[in-house]
Amino acid sequence: MITILVYSFAIFITLIYGAYIEWYVHGEDIMHSKSKVISRLKSFLRDDHLRSHHGDFPPHKYKNKDHPAGNVHLPWWVGTIFTGPVVFATIPFSWYFERPGLLLSTSVTAVLHFIAYNYVHSCYHVPKERWFERIKLFMWMDAFHREHHVRHGQGKSVNLAVVLFLFDVIKGTAVFPRKDAMMT
Repeated sequence: MITILVYSFAIFITLIYGAYIEWYVHGEDIMHSKSKVISRLKSFLRDDHLRSHHGDFPPHKYKNKDHPAGNVHLPWWVGTIFTGPVVFATIPFSWYFERPGLLLSTSVTAVLHFIAYNYVHSCYHVPKERWFERIKLFMWMDAFHREHHVRHGQGKSVNLAVVLFLFDVIKGTAVFPRKDAMMT
């Protein structure tokens, strides 16, 4: 029973970390930074994101069936930001408690979150009538993300997360969509 609780807690903490990384990487510190004094990596991420993503998907062209889905994905190497710290933070606990499954479960959770991030983001912008696009949860999430694009055009950084909106709520950047804003 304790083992199940430990693994569940580790997976829960991994998802909390993932929610923070979603919010932080996409937020005003990196991809929506207004500062001119940022590192080259942050500058590359910000400029690439604003040019290729907000340029391709302004509010009036939020969805584009003909757009290549891969262009809305975070690059694989950004996945290391999602997974790397989880792996390195879990190694000592996994070793100390002699639970290699702990490392495996948190690593798999972090990788699956990154994959979900890219999948859901493609569903938002490049609709292909996937199964996930037909459920009510997705319609609400899509409306939430659409607000991000609409308000970005107005110079506001809101709804920065793509999958787990926890830190948008905690940090006050959440703008919840109206019920009539949900797209079908």
